[in-house]
Amino acid sequence: MPTKSLRILIADTERTEALKIERALNGLGYYRIAPLDRIEALLGLRDAEKHAFDVLLISQRMANLAGLDCPEARKE
Repeated sequence: MPTKSLRILIADTERTEALKIERALNGLGYYRIAPLDRIEALLGLRDAEKHAFDVLLISQRMANLAGLDCPEARKE
C-alpha cells in the first residue's frame, strides 16, 4: 500500500513537465508535492531541514546543472 503522506519534490527545468508529473501523482492520491523549475531554488534547499522531503524526482538536466553525478542512475 502506498504511503500517501510522502513529501515529494519534483525538480525539472521544464515547468510544464514538473506539473504533468505532479498531476499524475495527484491522481494516485499524493498531494504533498512541491514542483520547482529553477536551479537556484534546488540549491537553496541544501540549507533546508535535512528531511524536508521524502522523495526527490529530478530531471537529468536539473541534476547536471546542480553538479550532481549519479552514475548508478544512468542507463548503459
